[in-house]
Amino acid sequence: GTMETVKQYVARGLGIGVVSGICLTERDHGELQAVEIPKEFQGESTYGVVLRKDKYLTAALRGLLPMVGVGTT
Repeated sequence: GTMETVKQYVARGLGIGVVSGICLTERDHGELQAVEIPKEFQGESTYGVVLRKDKYLTAALRGLLPMVGVGTT
């Protein structure tokens, strides 16, 4: 799928996504929360985890995010 599809699924509450930072629009920042992945986990592109702003973080997700170096703030 495309990055737009990933963002749409996240916006509908169907999970989280990892997308290139360049694909996030101003509108996306209104309904999604983008959390940058630390530099040591990146290549030449900037990536981040995209979550719904109002979505409850499950125990599994709270465990996953620190594993990839992402805080939950």
